[in-house]
Amino acid sequence: MNSVPASGMVPVLEATMNLWFTAEALSIGGDTVAEVRSALLETAPQGYAQACSLLAAADITEDLPIISSKTLVVCGRDDAVAFQLGAETIARLIPNSGLKLIDHGRHAAALERPNVFADILSEHLTHG
Repeated sequence: MNSVPASGMVPVLEATMNLWFTAEALSIGGDTVAEVRSALLETAPQGYAQACSLLAAADITEDLPIISSKTLVVCGRDDAVAFQLGAETIARLIPNSGLKLIDHGRHAAALERPNVFADILSEHLTHG
């Protein structure tokens, strides 16, 4: 991501979109995909690069066991392996937590499948 500030967001746009959305969602397009694409292009490259660096370096695993609230971790079933493994680790280390996978979803599964995400969230909040 060090090249982002020098070259702007255009060089990382398609890779990011492919990471966040399924091929089906990208081929259909629609308002959500267009809005995310536009937001990425409008993102300050230096800020994006810094956020990526911070996320790559962050390790909160030692703090997860102290979370006492009932927790639900949600991840796209088609998300990158690293994100799926991260979601599994988070769910395993937080006591009283669960993991739900959104079928046909990648990193932005909550945006791509908002009704499914809303149902999962509603179920968790209602029956926790």
